[in-house]
Amino acid sequence: MIHRAIFRLAVLLTLSLASLTGGAFQAYAQSYGATYQASNVSLPPSLTNKTVPVTVTNTGATTWNADGSTYLAYHLYQGTTLVTWSGPQTSLPTSVPPGESILLQAKLNSPATEGAYTIQWDMTSTTAGVFSGLGSPTFNVTMTVSADAAALTSLNPTTAIDGAAPLTLTLTGTSMAAMPHSKNPCVV
Repeated sequence: MIHRAIFRLAVLLTLSLASLTGGAFQAYAQSYGATYQASNVSLPPSLTNKTVPVTVTNTGATTWNADGSTYLAYHLYQGTTLVTWSGPQTSLPTSVPPGESILLQAKLNSPATEGAYTIQWDMTSTTAGVFSGLGSPTFNVTMTVSADAAALTSLNPTTAIDGAAPLTLTLTGTSMAAMPHSKNPCVV
């Protein structure tokens, strides 16, 4: 009889604590929310500190301060395999109140191995953790890593632009197959 009473009391305490912490967690999680706008990217292998535009909107109830306590990072997967849990941090240049958006030049590193990867953009708070862990979904885009990925490195007019001045485009890449005419500058 005493054992049943203790068991019932333990069950009631467990249910009470679960409902209390669940409610507290839900209120805490609602403080942190984000939506994202970003595009797929193609990069050569082993590129570091590439920046890509990512617009982030604060959908939570807490202002994101520009003191380094809230930043954008990402998780990188190849298929279902985690490659990087937390990519380079992109700090906020200004505070972002609830309902406001900010365009960030997000830092991005490409892996050494070619292939298709999934970038999961995820805001992070140094006090609360990753927003996805609080119920705010990540935003997924594809990163294609290929030696054939080429970049436009410069656009330099050879003389003043007056309607007839030629422009010199310098293209660089790691594969001649991607740019068969890259041995010489192309005059347009």
